[in-house]
Amino acid sequence: MTIREDEAAIVREVFDRCLKGRSPSAIALGLHKRHITTDYGKEWLQGTVRALFDSQHVAGIRMHRGEEVGPGKWPAIIEPGVVERWFAELTCRKPRRSAHRSVIELERDIRGWINEWNKNPRPFVWTKTADDILDTLAAYCT
Repeated sequence: MTIREDEAAIVREVFDRCLKGRSPSAIALGLHKRHITTDYGKEWLQGTVRALFDSQHVAGIRMHRGEEVGPGKWPAIIEPGVVERWFAELTCRKPRRSAHRSVIELERDIRGWINEWNKNPRPFVWTKTADDILDTLAAYCT
């Protein structure tokens, strides 16, 4: 199997943007605005981005029925550590999208989130200035 570097660059960009906090919707919209299509010539959608995240084959990992069975016979596009970091990030986001039926369930998810985050802690990086944030708040409150 040969990797097409132009497609691999897009895959790397998608993972990089996600790890920097961009949502699958925002990533798909950005690719669409740049007229970048999937390898099948289709438009990138939120579901397409999510499917890419769920796929381990981009890390050169062979899967069978949801279980890792070993290395693939193809080169990795994404380093396995990046994929592991993505799955850790996904785990960290779970409390935000879960429905909890009790305080105990919520607490268990929050503690799980903290444990996962602490395995690979990193500082929060502000992407807006304080003035930008205050302007947004002022517009929201008026």
